[in-house]
Amino acid sequence: RGGVAALDPIEQIYIKLSKLPIQTQHPHLLQKCRPIIQSWHDQFSVSYPLLWNRMRKAIPKELNESAFIIVEMMNLLGCADDDGDGKNNVTTFEEDEEMKVKRDDIGGKEIQNQQLKNYKLQPYTIIDMCSGVGYLSMFLSHLLKKDS
Repeated sequence: RGGVAALDPIEQIYIKLSKLPIQTQHPHLLQKCRPIIQSWHDQFSVSYPLLWNRMRKAIPKELNESAFIIVEMMNLLGCADDDGDGKNNVTTFEEDEEMKVKRDDIGGKEIQNQQLKNYKLQPYTIIDMCSGVGYLSMFLSHLLKKDS
């Protein structure tokens, strides 16, 4: 028939995501997640179509809800800058002046920077207790460095 062509399933997910807070709060995370979602589509849409159908409906809500912790984990573990421009490509909270003064009073920037380096060198165990269906863990497994 001469009807309208069906939208790509990934594009349908991203249309839904574009209407959620993640679109303005964490746009770089959305870019990083697109190939992950595409790989899930490629893997599950044919071999497990019922599973993919549930996933495609849940992904916008689950990614939007878990975006903050994903961003924080990527920042903590030094995974936020994958394009080499030297900037974090994900949005996180910034310290206000009062927080900076308190941090400097407690131990100074050098101590904090060294502690941060030490934290980044350690492997981490992340326990997803969000009582959801595991999307946080699934996204983190793709986005974090394997040696983290």
